Amino acid sequence: MSFFRGYAGWRGKPMGIAHALYVLPKERHTGAARALMAAVAKVALERGWVRVELFVEEGRPAIRFYGSIGMRDLSHRHLRLEGEALQILAMEDGTART
Repeated sequence: MSFFRGYAGWRGKPMGIAHALYVLPKERHTGAARALMAAVAKVALERGWVRVELFVEEGRPAIRFYGSIGMRDLSHRHLRLEGEALQILAMEDGTART
């Protein structure tokens, strides 16, 4: 997984863009992806980023996961995590669940 700083132009604030999140099939449903996204959310808040966005290919099972952590589907699988959902995820301790 990688993530980097972007810019939310209409808000005049920095934001995070998550990229290339991939969990090996044998590691799925262990909480690994949630722990990674919680770490990104924490870093985003520490750096003053207003949100985290990512894109997901159509039809991928990960779409349900992203919805479960509070990301909103803006359209065409452009997802956004912001506000209370960003803060809640950032407070997780980052340990994978089994």
